[in-house]
Amino acid sequence: MKNIPFISALFTPALIIIILSGCSRIYYAPTTQNVPLLTEQNELRIAAGISGGEEYEAVNIEVAYSPVKYVGIMLNSFHAAENSDSLFTNPVRYKGNLTEAGIGFYYPLATYYTAEVYAGYGKGTAQYPWSFDTIAPLKFDRFFVQFSAGMKRKYFEIALSDRFSYVHYTNIEEMYKIEAFSNYKYVPKNNQLYIFQEPALTMRAGLEAIKFQMQYQICIPFSGPTLGYSSYNFNLGIMLTPSVFFK
Repeated sequence: MKNIPFISALFTPALIIIILSGCSRIYYAPTTQNVPLLTEQNELRIAAGISGGEEYEAVNIEVAYSPVKYVGIMLNSFHAAENSDSLFTNPVRYKGNLTEAGIGFYYPLATYYTAEVYAGYGKGTAQYPWSFDTIAPLKFDRFFVQFSAGMKRKYFEIALSDRFSYVHYTNIEEMYKIEAFSNYKYVPKNNQLYIFQEPALTMRAGLEAIKFQMQYQICIPFSGPTLGYSSYNFNLGIMLTPSVFFK
């Protein structure tokens, strides 16, 4: 019985290391897509909502505007944090941010139908705490190309979209200092381009000026080595069209 404190002191740290080593980390999450379905000059659309995927929860804001006919510009913001209920990860949740801008074209295909294509670029940061006083910062750049087509009625909208995201990570060295050796294969690599294909379904219903929005998106690694990522993103929010009041 006298050996129990010694055995406990010996194995408890090892147990904690094993548990923490088994915790997977998300290094890429498919952000909510901005699918405005613009149809006319001076149209302004603003979306805001909450999102979630594997091991993370997020808030998002998307803005789209048509300064001239057939041309659209957009600005997107996404903030995510770990949603694990684990005793070990809750106090030191990882979190990340991404802000990006894009420009593209839209074209009405027929009455109530429109198609869009956008390209854009953004910069993001992430923090991966290992303990209360040890944080590994991570930076990344993302270039995207997004195609969409949908139906836009006064009280209902539905769209299919497909986005290709090209992601490049920097400041990676600190990650290898805190990650368990068994997790190295999931950590982003230096000077490596990661490509993801992200098809999505977006539906909206409500009034002309404000609609509830739901979007489901999946994430498919298109190329690059193994990386810890979320395979989906589910979004609930609202879509505002304030420009309808100025017609």
